[in-house]
Amino acid sequence: MNYKNVIAALLLPLLLVPAAQASSRAERLAQFEKFASAPVPQFRYFNMTGFETLSDDTVAVWTRVNEAYLIKVRQPCPNFDFAQAISLSNSQAHVVSARFDAVSFDGGRCMIESIRPVDYKAMRKAEQAAKAAKADAAGSAQAGQAAGGL
Repeated sequence: MNYKNVIAALLLPLLLVPAAQASSRAERLAQFEKFASAPVPQFRYFNMTGFETLSDDTVAVWTRVNEAYLIKVRQPCPNFDFAQAISLSNSQAHVVSARFDAVSFDGGRCMIESIRPVDYKAMRKAEQAAKAAKADAAGSAQAGQAAGGL
């Protein structure tokens, strides 16, 4: 038995997982960018209800259930894409500003380059419509296979 082949077979899935995650993150970033409007200089901020790191320089931040912003930080920003928790500085009371405030995370801090509001309600509606269309297509395919099998 060739142990090199066994080790290679065991390691291959571990090497493919980051590539698959990067692909899905790139798709998710594209989805957010599709529903993001033009950059704004600032937004009102009282608390953060959630965040999703989308790339090595972009994070989506929710300030309310359906209120999201796409925040891009200045590069270089080492390890930003691996952030497990983030916080936003606000140099003015309850206002986060591009070029004046920063995203802090797991021992790092990066200045905010741009802020883009996201029409998150429209994004969720489009995601739900796509999911329903996919389910309908799968149901039609199964019905066609069942009819063909008779």
